[in-house]
Amino acid sequence: MTNRSIYLFKTDYFHRDWTWVKRGLIMMVLNMGILALPMESPYGYWKVILILLITTFLLLRPVDDLALDRDTLYHIRKSVFSRFTRIDRYDLDRLQSLRVRGVHSDKWEIVGLLDGVGANRATFNSLEMSFNDGISRSLELAVGRDQIDQIIRLVDDLKGEKVKSPMSTM
Repeated sequence: MTNRSIYLFKTDYFHRDWTWVKRGLIMMVLNMGILALPMESPYGYWKVILILLITTFLLLRPVDDLALDRDTLYHIRKSVFSRFTRIDRYDLDRLQSLRVRGVHSDKWEIVGLLDGVGANRATFNSLEMSFNDGISRSLELAVGRDQIDQIIRLVDDLKGEKVKSPMSTM
């Protein structure tokens, strides 16, 4: 894992209160719905199993974050259980273009309550990357549009600095 202090910019949705309040509300609604289901007593243990599965899924499901240092863009999918945490690194030198599509912002967070498993695309932004070798990659992120725009501006500035460096003019 990289040291968080070396980042030029980092979103921190994992440590935001709203991330966990939203998950807690979704858990509560789904679990109350399961408990309200009429089941005979011999099959009552299925309710407990479903509640445990839903709770485990919502607690362990990774949270999207983005980070940027001078050479690399990081897509961090952080989970409470560190084994499920994954960091994808994208080298800025290989990056040809970076763009965003979507309308997700902090004001849309309340809509995210209806999006327990990622079915509602209105609460996500797509970060589209094109690389020098012709490969494209698209990330569906629940990260605010303004923060992604800020990362894109920083990447453009960093790539511009590398082009303007004294070594490139020789």
